[in-house]
Amino acid sequence: MYKSNTHTHLMTLSISMWNIQGLNSKAFGLKSSNTDFQKSIKEMDIIILQETWSRADAITHCPPNYREIILPSQKLTTVRQGRDSGGQIIWYKSKFHNHINTVKHGKYYAWLKIHKELLPSRKDIFLCAIYIPPSESPYYSEDMFSTLEEETNHFQAQGNVLICGDLNARTGLQPDFTDARGSKYINNKLTAINNTFSHIHRNNHDNIVNKNGKVLLQLCRSLGLNIINGRLRGDTLGRFTFCSPLGNSTVDYMITDIDPLDIDNVPLLFCTSVYPCFWFVRELRNALVVYFSSFTWLGYLVIKILFISTIMYILLNIYCIEYT
Repeated sequence: MYKSNTHTHLMTLSISMWNIQGLNSKAFGLKSSNTDFQKSIKEMDIIILQETWSRADAITHCPPNYREIILPSQKLTTVRQGRDSGGQIIWYKSKFHNHINTVKHGKYYAWLKIHKELLPSRKDIFLCAIYIPPSESPYYSEDMFSTLEEETNHFQAQGNVLICGDLNARTGLQPDFTDARGSKYINNKLTAINNTFSHIHRNNHDNIVNKNGKVLLQLCRSLGLNIINGRLRGDTLGRFTFCSPLGNSTVDYMITDIDPLDIDNVPLLFCTSVYPCFWFVRELRNALVVYFSSFTWLGYLVIKILFISTIMYILLNIYCIEYT
């Protein structure tokens, strides 16, 4: 960090996005109060919690010296069973309150303006924290992606954009850029960044493309946006962002029109999109020990073996931490 004559500029802006799948759970309580989680986010400038499944009046355990934006979860009157849909919490450091403000929001998204005075940048950055349900969900609407496209186009006229969210889009290894070589009819301004990104191979452990993924890829091509996952440091391997007994997938993304050369030089030195269950491991172990403490030593041994196997599976397939 350095100081100019009139403003304090950050050399880096750290943004951390977590898909927590419920702010509260019967097994783990309030997840945001977990000490390991708190250690992981303490240096972050902006923290986005996805799929909180919590209402506006929920206790969030906002970290000290942070400000909070809550997008409450949604519940359709026609859906009588099951949990709420979506829900987001955005925390940003209080000292940046003069340089970060909400410019627009809806049920499933919020646009934040990060003023260029905060960074040694020529443009403001418009950050969109967004959740889009699966296409088969009763909460899904065809208008969600079209609204995202319209608003992204609107804010691109004012600065750069950065989209962070759970889009439930599986994009496989399909290109998110348009190859303009040999064509004089394609917007050269948009393809300049696309061409830079096209030289950076996008890795993705998830090879499947679904309906949301096809729409997202087309949106990227039409607006000159590019997927950061699997390309830049922090996630050059394109790790899965979701894991369940039914399978793994990459559905959480960071997407931008910022030139990748500038990402390492100025605005976003560290971005991450991670699935947070690894810091529940200790709590899970403790819960199992308490629950099975009345069982015989053989029962306890079986549970221990199952627990170790589960952790090994997580480490090998999901939560390998990459240092680059």
